[in-house]
Amino acid sequence: MKGLQDIIGLSVTHPLFQRTRPEDPEDDHVGWAFVDPTETPWLPGPSGLGQYSSEGATSDSVNNAKFVRDLVKKTIVSNESADIIRMFNSSFDAIAPSKADLYPPKFRDDINAINEWIYDDINNGVYKCGLSTIQDEYDQAVNKLFESLDRVEEILSKQRILVGDVFTEADVRLYTTLIRFDDVYFVHFKTNKKMIAQYPNLLNVSDETDVCVAFID
Repeated sequence: MKGLQDIIGLSVTHPLFQRTRPEDPEDDHVGWAFVDPTETPWLPGPSGLGQYSSEGATSDSVNNAKFVRDLVKKTIVSNESADIIRMFNSSFDAIAPSKADLYPPKFRDDINAINEWIYDDINNGVYKCGLSTIQDEYDQAVNKLFESLDRVEEILSKQRILVGDVFTEADVRLYTTLIRFDDVYFVHFKTNKKMIAQYPNLLNVSDETDVCVAFID
């Protein structure tokens, strides 16, 4: 969307957990491993677990597969999705080929408001369902998830984007969960009350966002 593919590199982890140090017979740890370690020369080994500076990362003790790294300083810039999307939106404007603004000033209050409940109930809500080990907590999370999906479905029955009259980061953040929902979360995270395919407006917007992501400028 911002045309940053030639400015910021991308390294992809394997969809299934792998041994992170297969060359060490004493180390049985499994986790995120890069699909092609040769494309990540700044991280020695197949995963680089614990082999890079965590400066700039959050204090969350859970290993995280998503982060932005400064290749010059060899440190993490951020591993927080909300920070990264804002960073990509404006920090490279001087050299980015696209001038698209996903966080326009006149809509920021509305974007922040809708992001708050979409993140808590939907983006993070699927994880609350999938990682819950207590029935009551699962029930609360799954009910909140589908209440919020219904809420978004209602919004999108009247307009094709979430905020204002332009495509914004709110649409991007929703999209990242929608595209994984039926194939991943529905089964593996037990969010199986209903599929996105059964929400006409959510499904249509997901398909339309595919086009926006590819061609917005």
